[in-house]
Amino acid sequence: MGRQIGEDAAQRLVGRDVIRDEDVEGTPRAALVRAQALLALERWSEATAVLTTARDEALQQGARSILWRIDAVQGAVYLGERRRLEARRAFDSARSIAAEIAATLKVNEQ
Repeated sequence: MGRQIGEDAAQRLVGRDVIRDEDVEGTPRAALVRAQALLALERWSEATAVLTTARDEALQQGARSILWRIDAVQGAVYLGERRRLEARRAFDSARSIAAEIAATLKVNEQ
């Protein structure tokens, strides 16, 4: 899932409205950062709302490279909420999308 956001950094990002909901509209990557900050603060429902919108926008934009990350963070949110089945589904989706992306990459032959 990349780098984790610490609680202090998350509080600065979200608490001071550095990354607000209106700032991330139409920008799945920025929404992902906001959701990660909300996850670090254990603000599960807010993180899920941001991730749902980010996922829809990523799908509309065909941004599969960010879509798997969104699903992975959603899985982490579900784990925080102790919703293991939903977490498993989100992680499986992230893994599947990442595998599809990897399959399209050309392997350097040496």
